[in-house]
Amino acid sequence: MAYKHIAVAVSGNEEDAILVNKALEIARHNDAHLTLIHIDDGLSELYPGVYFPETEDILLLLKNNTDNKLYKLTKNIQWPKTKLRIEQGEMPESLVKVIQHEQCDLLICGHHHSFINRLMPAYRGVINKSTADLLIVPFIDK
Repeated sequence: MAYKHIAVAVSGNEEDAILVNKALEIARHNDAHLTLIHIDDGLSELYPGVYFPETEDILLLLKNNTDNKLYKLTKNIQWPKTKLRIEQGEMPESLVKVIQHEQCDLLICGHHHSFINRLMPAYRGVINKSTADLLIVPFIDK
């Protein structure tokens, strides 16, 4: 199958390079567009009862640090049909929405082999809601 538009779910971590390299291989073979997608789920939602005066500054610093890593990753990709989308929202709804809007026909995600990920893989909701093919790349935890 020839893919026209490949989406890569990125997190701002070192493993993103593994996913991007896999996506580039497929994109070059198919002359496809490549969209890196990062869903910022708002860390403040995770700890609704915890707040201190510097909370907003810390969250902004974390967001800016992640965004800068993603911009740098995107800038270093040697493929002219590449773009980055950073969206606010929750997984998997926001990711599926972007995939549909961009008309992506392949989504590449990473997976850690950890206990919690075996119980509740993050991509379960994507499988049930997306019409794009899904490629799950395992990360080897050290």
